[in-house]
Amino acid sequence: MFASVAGMLLIDLPSFYKSEVEFQSKAIAATGTVIGVAEKKEYSGGGGIVPLTVTTKYIATVEFQTNQRNLVEFTASSACSSQRDCENKLVPVLYNPDFPSKARVDSGATPEGMAQGRLVLSTVFLVADIAFLGMDLGNSG
Repeated sequence: MFASVAGMLLIDLPSFYKSEVEFQSKAIAATGTVIGVAEKKEYSGGGGIVPLTVTTKYIATVEFQTNQRNLVEFTASSACSSQRDCENKLVPVLYNPDFPSKARVDSGATPEGMAQGRLVLSTVFLVADIAFLGMDLGNSG
């Protein structure tokens, strides 16, 4: 199971990197304001020896003005760590002038760093799959 996720991440890596380089080459910086926040609960685990965990994410609606003076809104899960932290918060924004509604909060990450992060994540999934496979083989004998 984890190997298929790792494989998909690895196969998609060149395309992901290319799209990130393209986005960054066209991106314009702006300052956005968080104008709304929605709370989202995510549940994981709860099977076997893994306890059920609940994580709360805060999905911010960010508004910014393009160089053409158009107001644009987009949502981002990386803008805030709590609802109180979010209200009227100013955030750095990157947007492609051809598609301003696909803007994002600027994390400062480079395309290389983001690609390396995906590579590490795919490696973790691959190692986890090998570990589970080893546990299964050890229990079958």
